[in-house]
Amino acid sequence: MQYWELQNSDGKYWIIPTKNVSTALGIYQPSYWKGKLLKSILPLFGGIKSIFSPFPLVELPLDSILVKRLEGVFPNHRLEFSLFLGTPSVHQKTVIQIFEGHKILGYAKVSEKERVKQLFDHEETILQELSEKGIRNIPKCLFNQKIDDSRTLFVMTTEKNGDSVTEHSWTEWHEAFQEELRQKTHKSVLFEDSDFAHLLKELSLRTDDMPYETAKVVAAAIKSTMTKYQGKLCDMSVMHGDFTPWNIFRQNDHLYVYDWEYAQRTCPIGLDKCHFLIQSFIFERHWNTKQILGYLINDKRNSTNIETLRMYLLAILSIYVCRESEGTMNVNIDAYLKLLAQLHESYK
Repeated sequence: MQYWELQNSDGKYWIIPTKNVSTALGIYQPSYWKGKLLKSILPLFGGIKSIFSPFPLVELPLDSILVKRLEGVFPNHRLEFSLFLGTPSVHQKTVIQIFEGHKILGYAKVSEKERVKQLFDHEETILQELSEKGIRNIPKCLFNQKIDDSRTLFVMTTEKNGDSVTEHSWTEWHEAFQEELRQKTHKSVLFEDSDFAHLLKELSLRTDDMPYETAKVVAAAIKSTMTKYQGKLCDMSVMHGDFTPWNIFRQNDHLYVYDWEYAQRTCPIGLDKCHFLIQSFIFERHWNTKQILGYLINDKRNSTNIETLRMYLLAILSIYVCRESEGTMNVNIDAYLKLLAQLHESYK
């Protein structure tokens, strides 16, 4: 079988088979209009070599050990694969869509990195806990083990198929899922015992890596939040940690949510919505930070509580900053730092 190699401007790569293209493209989640257009026309005109000759043809980069493991998880199927080679970061890993014809069977992630292996273990535990609490429409972990001396394979179920829809705006389905998550994972905990407080402590240890003025803003926001809630019982619930359009699909009037690697058990309510909106604004609408902040604070239909927004920015900065190598400040982190600085300046 032949495979196309697709690449975007952010340095992301996909390996897509030229057969059963519509199903294979289930793994392709572009943010830019060009990628979305490509996803819509590739199944229609993919067979015309003169149109798609710019895409190099490559071999499938899966070795026999990996393939045999996947065949063991999905016996009695003629497996086909499409790949996403991962978002460039210290936690980069290969994601594999496993399918047969027009049916997607599941997804797998594979990595040699020890920290990513720990994230796989965390995700397996979180998925089990959520399932026991009655949370619907999340994957089940089918396999999470080392397959050789260096690699760990994580395999999960999916309900995704050709009728699945990616929602790029916040809808009633998002509200319903978040409300179910809140109701079924709600806890009243001492602030200092919460995962959120731990995130703040971790971030406070990394301010020395930031520019002086930025570090002052972050430290002030942390101090203000800690002072306000220290010693108090707070309403907390599970936070997905990466609640974005590309980690969610809608099927039969239900929202399905996957990739729970960064989930936290006890965080303030409402942080996932902030993440969904801001990620959409940055990567899909390409708004600057002033546009984002103006919308979140001033739009009457979607206005966000300032305190919730501040706590979200601190939480996501902690997750991003602490996962990067020492002193690294990538473009995405910079946007969140600017949002926090502008929020601090406007709403002291």
